[in-house]
Amino acid sequence: MQSAWYRSAFPRLDLKGVRQRTLEIETRQGGYRLASGMGGSILGRGADLIIIDDPQKAIQGISEAGRRQAKEFYNNGLVTRLNDKRYGAIILIMQRLHEDDLVGHVLQHDDWEHVVLPAIAPEEVAYQLSDNPAHVFHREKGTPLHGEREPLVVLQSIQEAQGSLVFSAQYQQQPTPADGNVVRRSWLRFYDAPPSVFDQTIVSWDTASTLGAGSDWSVGTVWGAKGDDYYLLHVARDKLEFPSLKRLIVQTDRQWQANVTLIEDSELGRALAQELRRGRELRPILKKPRVDKQTRFAAQASRFEAAQVHFPSEAPWLALLMDEILSFPNCRHDDQVDSVSQALDYLYQMGRPIRDKLKRPALVRPRRMERPSGYTREKL
Repeated sequence: MQSAWYRSAFPRLDLKGVRQRTLEIETRQGGYRLASGMGGSILGRGADLIIIDDPQKAIQGISEAGRRQAKEFYNNGLVTRLNDKRYGAIILIMQRLHEDDLVGHVLQHDDWEHVVLPAIAPEEVAYQLSDNPAHVFHREKGTPLHGEREPLVVLQSIQEAQGSLVFSAQYQQQPTPADGNVVRRSWLRFYDAPPSVFDQTIVSWDTASTLGAGSDWSVGTVWGAKGDDYYLLHVARDKLEFPSLKRLIVQTDRQWQANVTLIEDSELGRALAQELRRGRELRPILKKPRVDKQTRFAAQASRFEAAQVHFPSEAPWLALLMDEILSFPNCRHDDQVDSVSQALDYLYQMGRPIRDKLKRPALVRPRRMERPSGYTREKL
């Protein structure tokens, strides 16, 4: 700020008692600039302009705890510091790290002007640089942002070294690579009409984690299996308390004439299974996860790659499900992915040859399903 070029740009700036490396600088006109790290003390201080510059290190963006800390500091500290919330401004500058990083958080809750400058242009784009209509920066598809500093060959080598997930987030500002993370977009298969007959139909439930967790999502996915192909028929997703969730599980089973209902073995899942068995409404199978969510879903990636998993070409819930599948594990919610993993694991294990099994879990005897007559059950 004491350099010649800065003083020529802002000749009226008159600093008060300038010290080197100070966190606070004041002007004789009554203004000031206060610098603070994320989580630092800003109590009692107001601002007309707040600039947040790279609030998280890359490793913190991967960590759920790190993302939560940044969001809490913003919500409980920074956003309340504007002197006039009608005319004050907040500028957030950062590389994307995760769908639920600070940028993802503010975009979900507030109305922001979002400027994205990917290192490699994914499509032809024009940036308006000022109020002058002629002051426009044009980019062609596939061109680097600053070719003199980072030409395309350099960016491609960085992408190869870092991997598509990191490069897509930090360089392309797209936390989810266009082709997906664990599951690639090119692996997805869609059907216009499902088979008229299934070997069996199952419902897979991923419930809220604990009793009373009405704010969490519970998800049931309905699948029809025909040979080694698995067809998703329906998704039920809602935030429900115990009685309503129990009714939904029973209704879904009866509506789709399910042979088997799976429920994840959680606190709420166990309570639901006990209640359903006690009332003789259902005899669900509890499935206890043996590994973490990411490992479970990664284990099913080969089913997608082998074109064994089929989705309807149209459904009101399809877009949200596709976003979650392609963005996992960098998604805000993973309840649908958990339900899908559980279903595919069960169907695959039940379809394996007996000689490949050390132990075969109990299964309700399959019934043949006829679709055209309203999913009526056939007698064996």
